Amino acid sequence: PDEVELTIDQYEAIKLADFQGYDQSEGAQLMGISRPSFGRILRQGRKILADALVNGKIIRVRIGDVQVGVRHRDIPNKKNLDPARGIEEFVRKAILKVQVPNQKTVE
Repeated sequence: PDEVELTIDQYEAIKLADFQGYDQSEGAQLMGISRPSFGRILRQGRKILADALVNGKIIRVRIGDVQVGVRHRDIPNKKNLDPARGIEEFVRKAILKVQVPNQKTVE
């Protein structure tokens, strides 16, 4: 195909490490994942970007099907959450505030 696809996690890892200059430990902490997971996601994303640059492909960022690690203590107003929908709503709102490459906020 003439395009490649980055997951939002790969995009975020590349942004944190290569654009904002965080080391892998800091990037992992900011994303709420382990350092080995951050490194794996970063390597995968860089490989995809390299393919696009070398072969002149379009780069797309997939914002659906995102896996997010959310700790219970990070959720505001836990006592007011509907257990059936609370965590999903919190994660959905967090995902929808992600910056995408064209610099528009997706909401």
